[in-house]
Amino acid sequence: MAEARQQQARETATGELEQGFRDAVSRHDWHTARELVHAFEDASPDSPRPRQMLAEISHQQEIEQRQQALAEGLRAFDGYLRAGQVAQAEVALRVLRQMGAGDQRVAEAEQRLQQALR
Repeated sequence: MAEARQQQARETATGELEQGFRDAVSRHDWHTARELVHAFEDASPDSPRPRQMLAEISHQQEIEQRQQALAEGLRAFDGYLRAGQVAQAEVALRVLRQMGAGDQRVAEAEQRLQQALR
């Protein structure tokens, strides 16, 4: 009976940690998400879930960093275009195409460059 209660308590604790992890990831609070992963490891040391959670954090951070880099590149492109530095804007656009192939913002930048070249 005591073992069943321990198991239930462990499941409750890991469920709460999992929910906290989801909340932290949705807020992009990577520090808190990692702390919750470590708490999960402590609560359930044999579980493969903490490794999966860490992989998810890494993946989400990579996406966030790519989006930030793309946004910075777009700001640079816009700055070059506004300053009339078309050659620099073209170079920036080539980099943006590599970073954000298929991104609607890159397609819009291409259209703005074409208008500037006319």
